[in-house]
Amino acid sequence: MEYLLIGMVVAINFVVVIRKYRLRRFTDATVDMVLLAIVCKLFEGSFGALVTGTFASMFISIYLYFNPITIAGFFQAKGEDDDDYEDD
Repeated sequence: MEYLLIGMVVAINFVVVIRKYRLRRFTDATVDMVLLAIVCKLFEGSFGALVTGTFASMFISIYLYFNPITIAGFFQAKGEDDDDYEDD
């Protein structure tokens, strides 16, 4: 049963990444794949760690799907385009 659950979670993760590539969100998808590789390397010790890493990677993929990373976002200074502050 655990293997079936992990298989479904990994499939969801890869479907999200493939969807990002098809939407031409290359930066977002590349960051997602790099994070997937890092999570896999960090949690490679045991079955419990594998389950934890798999779920963590899936949630990262889903978060990045709804909050995409852009190249401009990396270079934009904090508060540069912020409308929350009024000029007094």
